[in-house]
Amino acid sequence: MTTMQAIPVAATRPNPYEYLGHGVKGLTTVDDMLASAGADFEAYAAPTAGRSRDEIIVDETTGLSTTIEGEWVLDGGLDVFRADTNEIIGRHMQGYNIVQYATCLDVALDAATATAGEVSAIGCTDNGGSFFAAIDLGMLTLDPSGVADVIDKYLVLFASHNGKLPICIVPSNVRRPCKNILPSIGYIPSTGGVKAKHTKNVLDKLALVKGALGIAKALEDAFVRDAEKMMAMPSSETELMRLADKLWPLKGVSDKAKTQQATRKDRLSQIYQSSTCQPTLGDTRWTTYNALTEFMDHGRGLTALKRATAAAIPGGATDKAKARMLDLCLN
Repeated sequence: MTTMQAIPVAATRPNPYEYLGHGVKGLTTVDDMLASAGADFEAYAAPTAGRSRDEIIVDETTGLSTTIEGEWVLDGGLDVFRADTNEIIGRHMQGYNIVQYATCLDVALDAATATAGEVSAIGCTDNGGSFFAAIDLGMLTLDPSGVADVIDKYLVLFASHNGKLPICIVPSNVRRPCKNILPSIGYIPSTGGVKAKHTKNVLDKLALVKGALGIAKALEDAFVRDAEKMMAMPSSETELMRLADKLWPLKGVSDKAKTQQATRKDRLSQIYQSSTCQPTLGDTRWTTYNALTEFMDHGRGLTALKRATAAAIPGGATDKAKARMLDLCLN
């Protein structure tokens, strides 16, 4: 395999939610937490205006043309503005209902029966267009009398004014030794949490969000069962490479494709042999699954910001890849 620079050790990695946003433990009010992340503003909507097509009139005698500018007319859409700067941060169709980030956070805290002091991190991106908050639900220890693998549990709120995400509240897990985000085993974005579009009854839907904790508990039970099942299944670095070939089959016979495959396997080998995996967990499918997810979150050739963003956003390509990895490791 090719020789390359080692992947930064897990001890140097921050919690991914704190990396993307701001750690807010110690802050005691929602207002203070929102301010720390630059999310302490309200948004408002106004009808989108557009100008009709210019009209060009040609004088038949002189051949000279005159341009008459089109009129400004409403086009049926809505612009969403930051109230503090009056900058546009989103465009939507009529019927879109703004739910302020402070309201979303209050609802999420209520769902977690938590206080403001239990929020771990808050992030605000896209100039205020997107928002998330990670609420600390404590930790669980897998195989406490054996490898004692520690998982930090979260309930994560996502919201936006730019339409990138609906309002959703989903359970999430971070494996403490390697800082990987592991979706709750069996998690599917449409059913594994609470999701609501920005329609007029969005707050009515969010009033049901306490059910998210019941879902989170059921998924946590499944998480533990499947993790323990994988811990009991033997595996090896050779098996890891076999699964990698299934996940990322060689496309073509070009030198570029072969180099990409070799680089990926080299990174996977580094991770498998590192202290976060085989030396600590042994040769099991749980080790293999964590080597694959650690590669997705920390080993790919992207910037740290892009990797963290891909890991944190629910329902994206990284989530789907991890679901495929889980299926392969369980079966």
